[in-house]
Amino acid sequence: MARKPTLSIEALTALGSERLARLVLDEAGQNAPFRKIVNAALAGTKGPEAVAKLIDRRLAALEKAKSFIDWDKAKTFRADLSATLTTIVDELGRAAPDMAIDRLLRFVATHAVVFERIDDSYGHVQAVYANAVEAVGHLAGEVDATAAETLPDRVDAALQASSHGYYGALAGAIIPRLAPARLRRWDSTLLGEQQ
Repeated sequence: MARKPTLSIEALTALGSERLARLVLDEAGQNAPFRKIVNAALAGTKGPEAVAKLIDRRLAALEKAKSFIDWDKAKTFRADLSATLTTIVDELGRAAPDMAIDRLLRFVATHAVVFERIDDSYGHVQAVYANAVEAVGHLAGEVDATAAETLPDRVDAALQASSHGYYGALAGAIIPRLAPARLRRWDSTLLGEQQ
């Protein structure tokens, strides 16, 4: 019995760029989330602003959408959300982590609208948002001290009104990246708002 070929960078590179490009094009024609990832990679050759523009269009569509997602379309919708997250983290995050954090915060803020549109009894969509929160924490370690100083204000602006616990999760993700003095100021601000 012949062994199945193993997928690896080396094996795929051996196919040659033209053959790989044809495979990518074929898959992109059949798989919308994959097509979005490929389009973002192509936009990335023009710089982070081009990638951010693609992401902003997708986030605007998520923020405005109101139609309910039927169970038979839920898997495709989750794949689309995951593709958006992958684009933010992999394409924009590598080139411009601070810009990526802004898009991640905006992405996480879409949860309120999205949860009204889909039955997520199994928590698959929630898992995508949990991955986004984790990515914020990771990318927060990639930004300079000036950008890190603004993280609490940005989290506050994006998610303080959240009723699904993402504000606390995001706070927990960025706290290890904050200087002690900044953390104390944020703590004082939050305590003042509760009184």
